[in-house]
Amino acid sequence: MLSLSKVLAPIDFSERSPGAARYDGRLASQFYSELTLLHVLDSSVYDLSGQEFTNPAIRRLCDGWRCRTKGLMADFLAEEFLNLDVRRIVLSGDPADMIVQFAHIEHSSLIVLPTYSGKVLDSTASFACAEAWSSAKPCSGTQAA
Repeated sequence: MLSLSKVLAPIDFSERSPGAARYDGRLASQFYSELTLLHVLDSSVYDLSGQEFTNPAIRRLCDGWRCRTKGLMADFLAEEFLNLDVRRIVLSGDPADMIVQFAHIEHSSLIVLPTYSGKVLDSTASFACAEAWSSAKPCSGTQAA
């Protein structure tokens, strides 16, 4: 029988995220899996030099983004996942790289990504994610929802 001890659900807060996360929740429930909802703050959006990042105003702005995102993650489908083993994680960096690194470190059994017009994420991010994931671990792979 297929074993999915850890299901990873990258969340980007798009209109498709709730549907993909619900799919992840059904998988986690059926396979008694731990479900991890992961959001990666794209660091390229606030690509700052070391000098800029030490500026107290910039530092507060970045901390504010992280705090707001943690609040969004805490509320994301909270009532629907009450009976599941769910972790909600917020990281910073390149989203594709961080998703793959997190999945590798945490030994995720499956990554389920939301689809966009028949594509998974944008073609560059999804290819990088799938390529890095498949080369990092011979596994059941990625799946689009």
